[in-house]
Amino acid sequence: MKVKAILFVSMVLFLMSCNKYPDGPSLSLRSKTDRLSNAWKIDRYYENGEDKTSDANNLLNSYLLSIEKTGSYSLRYKVFGLIAVNESGTWTFDENKEGVIFTRTSPAPVVTSEWTLLRLKEKELWAQYNDSSKVVKVQLIPY
Repeated sequence: MKVKAILFVSMVLFLMSCNKYPDGPSLSLRSKTDRLSNAWKIDRYYENGEDKTSDANNLLNSYLLSIEKTGSYSLRYKVFGLIAVNESGTWTFDENKEGVIFTRTSPAPVVTSEWTLLRLKEKELWAQYNDSSKVVKVQLIPY
């Protein structure tokens, strides 16, 4: 019985140490695709470590990122609540499943961007990407 308990505890500790994303989760019963596939809105937005959530919500009014299990995505928002922006394309995990590559196909031209995943839970998506000269960190929650 002691051997089984030691093996069980060792296995749990091993699985917890295999955390793919810096901010978690340590263990999930849902696949990465299932956790990523959702309709997301901005909860927190940082530029170079500075909280810019209020600015982002004003600039990207009604932000909605819909990620589908089929490998497609759509993004819509209104710039300052006035100009509607709609884009769509495909997504895939990078080879290590530590990041997501978005390929915008509409509107033209085709543009690729890559997000590094920091946290991927059913109700939390935290990611980081480079935008020009700034590092952007977004924390998204279900819409």
